[in-house]
Amino acid sequence: MNFSELKTKLGKWTASRTDISSELGDFINSVIHNLEKKNRWKHMVSQTTGNFTTTVDYVSIPTGYKEMKFAFITVDNQQKRLVKKSYETMIGFYPDGSAAPGVPVLIATAEWYSKFYVRPYPAGTYPYEIVSYNYTTDLSADTDTNWWTNNAHEILIHGSLMEVEKRTLSPIQYPDGTTPTQMFNSMLDDLIKTSGDEEIFGSPQYTVTDWVIGA
Repeated sequence: MNFSELKTKLGKWTASRTDISSELGDFINSVIHNLEKKNRWKHMVSQTTGNFTTTVDYVSIPTGYKEMKFAFITVDNQQKRLVKKSYETMIGFYPDGSAAPGVPVLIATAEWYSKFYVRPYPAGTYPYEIVSYNYTTDLSADTDTNWWTNNAHEILIHGSLMEVEKRTLSPIQYPDGTTPTQMFNSMLDDLIKTSGDEEIFGSPQYTVTDWVIGA
């Protein structure tokens, strides 16, 4: 289902409110934003590869970056996991930069530079693999699709109708007596079990109950 089809489907529930017809796309993108802020999803994971060298101690942060999952470098044909630290902690351990090169063991995010940095400063060439969670690009063109529209468009509808309820102060009830909030929370629980990514060290995905858009 593309963006236009999703807005048309949503519009059937808001036909009497022409004052919000131009906001339907914003409601849909708002649902996606909040779903991805509150949870880690498998489809948000992407890989960045390249080489740290004697002149390159950083990697540009991917567009839409949320957080790092893990990072490895290859040393003597063996992968070694980099330990994540805050930037200030890392620089505190290795304050000398390129004056004291070695094999990198720490990696830190410096969002104000839009970069990941490693320390010690690389003494050679080390291939890297950085895996991160990145936010989905907003739907814009009518033909746009993404993981949500292709795999979970129903939850976008229910979530958008929750936003409509807040915007219009008018409750919505489906023919079977359920509400958008009830259907959204039920689908969210199921979706987390099937599509929520595991925590970095393998603990279960945290389930958000009574989830409210915009909270």
